[in-house]
Amino acid sequence: KVFSREGYRTWGAANGRDAVEKVNANSDVLLLLDYKLPDMTGTELIDIFRQQGLAPPFIIMTGYGDEKIAVEMMKVGARDYIVKGPGFIDFIPRVVERVISELEIEKKLMSAETALIKSEESFRAIFEKSATAIAIIDMSRNIMKINPAFTEMFGYREAEIIGKNVSNISSPEDDPENIRLYKEIIAGSLDHFHMEKRYIHKDGALI
Repeated sequence: KVFSREGYRTWGAANGRDAVEKVNANSDVLLLLDYKLPDMTGTELIDIFRQQGLAPPFIIMTGYGDEKIAVEMMKVGARDYIVKGPGFIDFIPRVVERVISELEIEKKLMSAETALIKSEESFRAIFEKSATAIAIIDMSRNIMKINPAFTEMFGYREAEIIGKNVSNISSPEDDPENIRLYKEIIAGSLDHFHMEKRYIHKDGALI
């Protein structure tokens, strides 16, 4: 009744086996788990979930004097613990609200991390397979990484060019303008620029 007033959908489980069946039917749950169940302990229930590849978040509920059990359950993944006593029913929703907020934040972080990984994979694919020579440089214009097309265009193997300054492969006539524009990017005056520029192949020819 308390949770219904707070807008939550709830169900009860008479024992551990019942809880297993219901979580298998709907894994998107937060368990309020009493440690002492009719057919097993809270620890045994969590072990069953893990054997099934499930990890439903849970809050453990214990009686007075069972704080040691609560600590043990925290070690196996409990999000929090509640000691049953006077007024604890009215206190539970606040704990649940906080835990759900934490779970939502974690979900968003995982989603952002997944998106970042996909973005990195996409960039890596473009970088490696591009027919255009690409070099990644640091703030001092030292070459940090090149793609295969760069090797083909300039004649340098990666080990020969990494760590060298862009000026080493730039036309002396064109490089001052490139440096000027690069400094404007660092200062925040530009976010990008386009220019035609001559470079020097490993054999000395201008590209």
